[in-house]
Amino acid sequence: MNSAPLGSSLPRPSTEINFKILWGLMAAQALSFYIQAESQLSIYYPRSWDQLAYYFQSYTILADYYSSNWKGLADHVATPMPNGLLFPFEGAISGLLGGGGRAAILSTNLAFLLLLEFRLFSFLLRRFGPSSAWLGLILLLSTKALFNNVGGVYDFRIDFITMCLYGLLVIAILESDTFLKPRSGAIIGLIAATLILNRFVSIAYVGPLLLLLFLVTTAGRWSGSRSEASLERIVNSFGAGLVTLSITTPFLFIAREQLFNYYVVGHITGAEPALRAAEMGISSTMQAALFYPRNILVTQLGPLTSVVALFALILRIAMRRHGTTRDNFHNGNHSVAVLVLSIALPVLVLSLDVSKSPIVANVTVVPIILAVISGLSPLAGTKNPNYTSLRRVATAILVVSASLTYVANSTATQHLFSRADLLRINRLQDAMIAYAERAQLTRPMEFIDHLSETLNPLAVSVRAFEKQGVRMNPPPRLRFEGRGDLFEVDKTTAANWLVSADVAVISDHSKQSLWPFDRSMNENREELRKIAIASMEMIERQVVGGIGYTIFAKPTFSLEGRSGDWITSRGLKLEVSRENVLKWPLLLMSGPLPYDWLGRIVPKVRAVATTSVGTVELPATLEARSDNRTYHIAIDARKLSDSPDAILAINISFDRFFVPAQIGINGDTRELVAQMPDTRAMKAHNW
Repeated sequence: MNSAPLGSSLPRPSTEINFKILWGLMAAQALSFYIQAESQLSIYYPRSWDQLAYYFQSYTILADYYSSNWKGLADHVATPMPNGLLFPFEGAISGLLGGGGRAAILSTNLAFLLLLEFRLFSFLLRRFGPSSAWLGLILLLSTKALFNNVGGVYDFRIDFITMCLYGLLVIAILESDTFLKPRSGAIIGLIAATLILNRFVSIAYVGPLLLLLFLVTTAGRWSGSRSEASLERIVNSFGAGLVTLSITTPFLFIAREQLFNYYVVGHITGAEPALRAAEMGISSTMQAALFYPRNILVTQLGPLTSVVALFALILRIAMRRHGTTRDNFHNGNHSVAVLVLSIALPVLVLSLDVSKSPIVANVTVVPIILAVISGLSPLAGTKNPNYTSLRRVATAILVVSASLTYVANSTATQHLFSRADLLRINRLQDAMIAYAERAQLTRPMEFIDHLSETLNPLAVSVRAFEKQGVRMNPPPRLRFEGRGDLFEVDKTTAANWLVSADVAVISDHSKQSLWPFDRSMNENREELRKIAIASMEMIERQVVGGIGYTIFAKPTFSLEGRSGDWITSRGLKLEVSRENVLKWPLLLMSGPLPYDWLGRIVPKVRAVATTSVGTVELPATLEARSDNRTYHIAIDARKLSDSPDAILAINISFDRFFVPAQIGINGDTRELVAQMPDTRAMKAHNW
């Protein structure tokens, strides 16, 4: 018995009970997802690098929304990430609906997964019947691609929803009977455009897929088929391409520079592709050619789905040889071409890239499952008793195996470190965040002596957003900046980076590394440690995974009494620890000087310390530099070295101010001196 034709319906009671079971399964999945997200993910650092950038972008978009920063939101569109545009916005929308936490943002992946499951199940149910629909869902839920630590449902990066959207695209093409349904071109074009706007580079295989399918339908028309169906296919396939290009071209043009730098320089002409190939253990052309086929079987499909796929291929060949069935897909709807092209094109395009990734081939998962189901579907309808017994045994084995596989994958540990080590990482990050808040820094510069997914500037920035929340008014804008990449850094450059940093991570690393940056840092680490000890204060130390990490910070002080971004005639209150004053007694700060508005006269500054034993006037100067455009304040606090107080308070006052309303600038009636310092530092007296 052959499969039901496209568009035919199963008996309604059978359909309803299958969908009720499906809804229950999805609800259980969602519950399991949120338990895992809250218990293992939300309270620890996001692992595996790339998702840090997407989390930070989504948090920034949310913060811009809550603060009505429409220009900021527009900037996210005008200067998208080089990988894609939509994903951070989708994460922000999920965060908005779910309360703004990491689990809410991560639920973007869950939403796309459940949509894919529903569409796959619905399509297979209508096309092949309940047994094939459930088999397709079982195979999908058994794949390693769904729960890989990198690129899986718990990993917030574009790879997972790219897999889902590509699967939805292939299902839509097949469901349309390869562009035969009216208006199917517009729907397919919208899905393709959504996919490309999530991952720009996917146009490299989505574009050829739509083009080749258009050529296939056109060839069918010119080879002799002059039916209305063939003309409908041509119109719809052309329309799909037109809709896709119309939507995506403006955004691809806007992102052209980012695309060139990231993909052309980063993946073709630069030095990084060779490093990435070496990271994957590729040293020959044959290894490069076989990388993605092997990756698909081992890393994406996993053992269960791979075995079923092989079984389907063998069974299909055997049944065709015995004439048991004809090919369900050879019924004039070009489905074989769709499946072959949707699997082969991504593999071909990805294989041409010297830089290899262990996750991007996950887009082939759904087309392969569809091909497997098409191969096994004749078994569901055959009356041969041998095949019937085989089907029952195979079904029982699959259900048990898939259930165990799914439970094991969905509840697996999501981190490399123990819970105690993860909490130590939190303390290291929190120490840097607390320092930046105390020093009133919004863009602290971080130096780190190794490539680290736990303590890199973006990881600390994401932690800061999650600690502060995105609904603050004004929203938090703390972002740690860093220098360096994968490549070697000489000792002088590294030392300069360290001296100019606000915070520094100096580790006890000594193991060999693939990356030139790590190797160069291993050679210079002890010299860098000496510089950090001499010029910075240690604010935290933890041992994680047997390796010590020390956080150093530039000695600094806090300033109170600001009015917006301005210093007023009331002056400022400076607070600093006595311990730091003993080492670095010169307190320095600088910022923009409104020289003309001050009547072209440089203000004089006075510094008076209030201690538990009385007041002490400190030597203080204010100099105008850069053609009177900036001020530089220096306070000598050596007189406070004998103070019994742990925290020293210094009141800073000025002898001049201006009132904007009085000199015709605007209606502001505040008595303003200058803008708040944009740099501050503490130095030793012999500096």
